[in-house]
Amino acid sequence: MLVKVTDHPNLIKDTDTQAILNTDLSAVARHEERITKVNKELQLDSDIQNLKNDVSEIKNMLRELLGQRK
Repeated sequence: MLVKVTDHPNLIKDTDTQAILNTDLSAVARHEERITKVNKELQLDSDIQNLKNDVSEIKNMLRELLGQRK
C-alpha cells in the first residue's frame, strides 16, 4: 500500500517495503543527471591519471634506452 508522507507532497511511502518514493519525476531526472555528470567526471579523472602514469612509464623506458646507448 502507498501512503503520502506528511509535510512532503512529492513523497510516498510503500508500507510493504518501507521505501520512500519521490513522485516528482522532474526532480528524479535532475538527480539522475547529476549522478551521470559526477560519474563522467570521476571517469575523466581516472582517464587522466592513467594517461599520466602511461607518460611517466614511457619517459622511464626512454631514459633506460638512452642510458644503455652510452
